[in-house]
Order: sequence, then structure tokens, then C-alpha cells
Amino acid sequence: MTGGFSVGTLPTGSTVSWVSSNPSGLSINSSTGSATRLNNYNGPITITANITNGCGTASSSRTVWVGTPHITNMGVNNQPVFPSQNVSLCPGNHFLNVTPVGGNVGTATWTVPSGVPHWIGNNTMDFTFPSHMSSITISARASNSCGQGANYNFFLTRQTWGCPSSFAMVAYPNPTSDILNIEMMPVTADVSKEDAPAIESATLLNSEGREMAKGYREGSKIVFDVRSLKKGVYFIHVMVDGELIREQILID
Repeated sequence: MTGGFSVGTLPTGSTVSWVSSNPSGLSINSSTGSATRLNNYNGPITITANITNGCGTASSSRTVWVGTPHITNMGVNNQPVFPSQNVSLCPGNHFLNVTPVGGNVGTATWTVPSGVPHWIGNNTMDFTFPSHMSSITISARASNSCGQGANYNFFLTRQTWGCPSSFAMVAYPNPTSDILNIEMMPVTADVSKEDAPAIESATLLNSEGREMAKGYREGSKIVFDVRSLKKGVYFIHVMVDGELIREQILID
């Protein structure tokens, strides 16, 4: 990529000497002001014109952007993050923001994994972290007349502790006399049933803590056949994301 710099009307007898603050990124001919980008450099460089005549030497400087743009001021939920930083988030709604910089830069473009609900604004993004995904990477990049800049990545990991649950374990029908269904169901409007965390295991115990029935998986739920059990109070123990959930069951 090449270009040129010039100075407006000069006093008679003046000469101009051009200097680049980073010659390895942008070389400039000291006499003509012709400039060439080097080493795929991207970033700001200051160009100085030293104007000399019989009265002495005066300097005029200008900072220009060379190459494709950068992304700065990356943020998650209004908290600053670095491009390589891993951020833990609870399932649910979150907010990303970036600032593109560099030479008539436009708004950022985003790359979002399939299955992640999102809405793109002006250098911002709202998205929902699905509870069934353990990690996602969302990228932002900017472009100018030189082309597209590099991807700047948000590395996001699902937090498994201290999060308000968007789902609840549901045992139905309760009471029951034949079939008992165990399922994770959404309790907030921002998630769907398809995002529910998988039930790792489910055990039906009597009041003495002895296992009384084996469940079988049927789609996303666990099903128990309890027709052979005596009437009374039982307890279901369900493991989800390493957490034990207990509920009382009545067999009538």
C-alpha cells in the first residue's frame, strides 16, 4: 500500500523534509513525501514535515492510521476485558461492546456460533448464553478502505456455580400410581426447553434411603415405572450439572 503527503502553499525558497515516526511500519521519502506501508503494519504513525527556509526550520506533524483497523475497549456486561481473557458467565442474557479504531473505520461485524440467540447493535451485541453449551467464542472485527482487520475474540465459559437457575426439576404426575416423569423445565422467559441441562442421573428412594426403582431415559426426561411399589412417600434424587436436587414423591 502506497500513498503520498504534501504541504500546502509554502514561502518562496522553502524545502520540506519528511520523517516517519515508525520507518519499519511506514517508510517515507524524505524529499517527495511518497510513503509505503511495510511489514503488514497496522496502527497509528506520526508523519512530520520539517519546513526550512531563510527564516529557519518549522515542523508540522500529523498522526495517521496505517493498514487495517483494530478493535479496542472490549467489554462484557460493561466490564473491560482483554482479547485473550477467558470470562465465566452464567446462562442467560449478556451484553458485549467494542470500539473499532483506524482510518475511516466502520462499525464492527460479529461472528456468533450457531445456536446462540443474539441481537447486533452499533458496535454492541446482546446474546443469550445457552445453558447446554459449556463455552462459546464470539468474534468482532472492523474494516476500512484497506480491508478487514483481525478477529478480536471473546472467550466465554459457562459458569456452573452461584448462578440463578433458569430451569427447575419437575416430577409429574405427583401423586402417581403408575408412571413418574422427571424433566428439567424453563422457569424464565429468556430460555427454551431445548436449552435445558441434561439430567445426569435420577434415583427413586424410599423413606429409609433405599433405592426402589430404576428409571429409563425417554428423550430429555427420565421415566420410572412405579406400579409395583407400595403406596406411600418416596424421594427422588436427581443430579444435574453436578448438583443434587431432591423432591418428595407420593405414590397412591
